[in-house]
Amino acid sequence: AAHHSGKDLRSLRKTTSFFRSGGKGAQPDFGPSTASDRSGITVCGASEYVVNFNVALATIKLDAGTKIAKAVRAVTEGGMEGVEAMAYIHTGPDGKDVVEVACNLKAPSSLQGNAAAVFARIASLAETSGIRVVHGYTTNPTPDQLVALLAQTPHARGFTLVPGVAMPVPNAGWAPLGDGNVEWLVPPGEAPMI
Repeated sequence: AAHHSGKDLRSLRKTTSFFRSGGKGAQPDFGPSTASDRSGITVCGASEYVVNFNVALATIKLDAGTKIAKAVRAVTEGGMEGVEAMAYIHTGPDGKDVVEVACNLKAPSSLQGNAAAVFARIASLAETSGIRVVHGYTTNPTPDQLVALLAQTPHARGFTLVPGVAMPVPNAGWAPLGDGNVEWLVPPGEAPMI
């Protein structure tokens, strides 16, 4: 759940004005109930790593996109592992409205919950409905892309990258330090940066 009330991220996002034009939106957990014109708002949260993956469909029939989104959701019988999905009308790069199936991939390294598998399922469902897929895209890196990016940085020295895992695993000689909740891994002779 993305909220202390137990609401999932998809349900919370649907209450915002981004996904509901003219909607009042969710009320903040604390602070003023309206945003300041001068300073706006700040939103903070934490969750396991989620890949945001969107698929644009060449239609403006929201009900068709909603049907496809429902079919891929993990909570639907026959849905895909770790997928939260919703559909909304979105203006594409060419200025034309399309229906976009927006997905939160909560198991982006799994066989069924990765972007390629979700794209294939959405494309198949769209084709069955006579709808062309315009494109699919992620708005943030996948775990494999993060590992590849990390491997290219000078900061990767001293780490061993384990395929399929989105975290570096330290080489032998690194000492775990613990505070009861988080384990810090630091090179010998260096203090943790906390």
